[in-house]
Amino acid sequence: MRLNFALLAQEVELKENGGVDIKDPITNLSAPALPARHERAAVIINFMPGDTEKHKLDIKITGSYEGGDCVRPHSSEVGPAVSEKASIGHVAYIGDISLEREGDYRVEVDVDGERLATIPFSLHLAENGYLEGICEKK
Repeated sequence: MRLNFALLAQEVELKENGGVDIKDPITNLSAPALPARHERAAVIINFMPGDTEKHKLDIKITGSYEGGDCVRPHSSEVGPAVSEKASIGHVAYIGDISLEREGDYRVEVDVDGERLATIPFSLHLAENGYLEGICEKK
């Protein structure tokens, strides 16, 4: 299975026609205090066409600090595609993430035990400029 793309977003809205409205991909978050909580995060994954089997998807968020704890694991099945020409799209809602430390984090995307993507992001303390309701004090 080959990955077309994987990204972490503030929020995702599924449309009636099967499309996805991705709101603000995440690369940096800021919060006024720790721990910070993100209530609506989602990982959006799109697999390349040609795969007609089911696969086990594991997603986890870890901090890159020493002993980087797993923040929020997620497991599900993806696939199969409806035909060899169709890609497989998957939205994993991983909201209500609690981040205990300032610094660098990563979302690890494994399929059938193989790491297919790593999505880096960071959390910084900032009294001003954080998004209301996105990262807030727990």
